[in-house]
Amino acid sequence: MKKRSVLRYLCCAAAVVLLAGAVVNGWGAPSTLPFAADEVEYAELYRFDVPAAAEKKTVTEPAQVAWVCSRLSVWAFPWPFEPESYEGGGCASFRFHLADGLAYEVVYSPPRSLYRTDAGRRWTLTNLEQIWYDCEAPAAPAPESELPVITQ
Repeated sequence: MKKRSVLRYLCCAAAVVLLAGAVVNGWGAPSTLPFAADEVEYAELYRFDVPAAAEKKTVTEPAQVAWVCSRLSVWAFPWPFEPESYEGGGCASFRFHLADGLAYEVVYSPPRSLYRTDAGRRWTLTNLEQIWYDCEAPAAPAPESELPVITQ
């Protein structure tokens, strides 16, 4: 193989790896949320494998709320979905309390299912559960009755 062919191959391989990384990390992706971060009074993040052992983090500072909202900018694709409720299994959930008094919920269930208040089931390559782990707010126990539930 010629030196030029090897260099061309390596450049193409690097471009494919960078593009895959961009898709997985949500770079340039549209926001999953139909509102801006400055419209959120506070956000609640939930994480559990078993609903009875759920934990909750509450984010009130504008900079932290903006960070959570920005992390929910992911590529999410439509998924054929029968109407049903989703509550359980391991998941990470987000509830946004908006300044107008409304609440908006997002439920992420591995391996890559995303449920939103207004859009039904979606599919994403991004692991949204990582937002819970990266959030610096302290965790506290959460009763099952508080967990977000998406009903379609």
